[in-house]
Amino acid sequence: MGRTSPTPTKRAHLAAHPYVSVTYWDASHDTVSAHCHASLHTDDDTCTELWERFAAAPEPVGYDPAIIHAWKDGPRSPAFAALRLDPWRVRVQPAPVLLAGKVELVLDWRP
Repeated sequence: MGRTSPTPTKRAHLAAHPYVSVTYWDASHDTVSAHCHASLHTDDDTCTELWERFAAAPEPVGYDPAIIHAWKDGPRSPAFAALRLDPWRVRVQPAPVLLAGKVELVLDWRP
């Protein structure tokens, strides 16, 4: 789960199209892409649990979410929400594999 602000635009977009793709890029040019079903959660229990996970996690993932001005009131702030991502495809593309033209070694995961 990730954290986000549940703006009217984001709520409308996810209601109409509950899908997102996210990509991680490393300075070595390795990449990972995940194609996911997305759902927004604003209930107190989920938001508090997620808030505490970020606050307790070590760097670079962990940080105090209250540093975001809109979230200064904590996990029950109306500007704070949990965004759940359930992937249906994850693709790992190591740069050396792509540079060598060995696309058959690209890793694809599907449930």
